[in-house]
Amino acid sequence: MSTARSLLPLALVAAALLTACGSADTLGRSAAVPGTDEMVGVGDDPRILVHDFNSAMEAMIVGELEYLPESGCLVINFRDEETGEITSSAAPVWPKNVAPLMEEERGGVSEPTVGPILDGDPVYAGGGSVSGGPTWEVDLSGECVPGGEYIVLTEDSFQAEPFDLSSP
Repeated sequence: MSTARSLLPLALVAAALLTACGSADTLGRSAAVPGTDEMVGVGDDPRILVHDFNSAMEAMIVGELEYLPESGCLVINFRDEETGEITSSAAPVWPKNVAPLMEEERGGVSEPTVGPILDGDPVYAGGGSVSGGPTWEVDLSGECVPGGEYIVLTEDSFQAEPFDLSSP
């Protein structure tokens, strides 16, 4: 009988570990969560980069999300206001609270403040551009990081509508 009692706590610990290892959250995120000042890849299709950077960039980002189905990734395109032509593109680095999302063959993300942001949707957020080959080790193809450009988006900065620049 004492052997059975001593095995019971071991069985409970094993069951708890198996449950924890097998769980994923309801948004389909992998278990990969960045540590402070780190960036990791999350999801398969689309594959996104998420960060937990201490410093926040505060430039106003106004772009359009594009899903690249061949590569299974996302880029943000920036357009000339007058011509509407794409002037540059960058790989988005999302805050850690964002998860990859696929809806009706439109790749995108689920952002807690504004909800789904899918292929063709505008992106209004705070953030900043990083170029010149940061030393991050990322697992995205070259097509997913156009010209080596990244756009780091700041947590809690997303808006559903364009920025109102008329207010002081």
